[in-house]
Amino acid sequence: MSGEHSPPLIPTFLHLPSLPVIPAKAGMTYAGDMKTRLLLAALLSLAACAAEEEPVANRFARTNAEIENKARALEAEVENQVRSLESGMQNQIDALANQSNASAPTETNGAAAATNAAR
Repeated sequence: MSGEHSPPLIPTFLHLPSLPVIPAKAGMTYAGDMKTRLLLAALLSLAACAAEEEPVANRFARTNAEIENKARALEAEVENQVRSLESGMQNQIDALANQSNASAPTETNGAAAATNAAR
C-alpha cells in the first residue's frame, strides 16, 4: 500500500492559487496601534454618551412627575389629618362649653337663690 497514491481531499479544480500571507497589523507600529485603540475607545464612549442623553431626560421627567404626585398625595393626607384633628378639638370644645353652661347658675336660678338667702 505504500506505493499507492491517495486521492486529494479537495478536487483539483477547487484549488486556489496560493496568496502571499500578510500579517493583520502589517506596517503598524505599537504607537499606531495604541492611537487606533484610543481613537476607537473615544468614539465608542461618545456614542454611548449620545445614546444615553434622551433616556436621562426622560428619566428626569418621569422622576419629577413621580415626586410631584407624591407631594400632592402627602399634602392631601396632611389636610385630611388636620381636618380630623380640628373636628375632634371642636367637639371637645363644644363638650366643655356645654359642661360649663350646665354647671353655671342661670340668672333665674341665681336670682331665686339670692331671694331665698335674703329671707
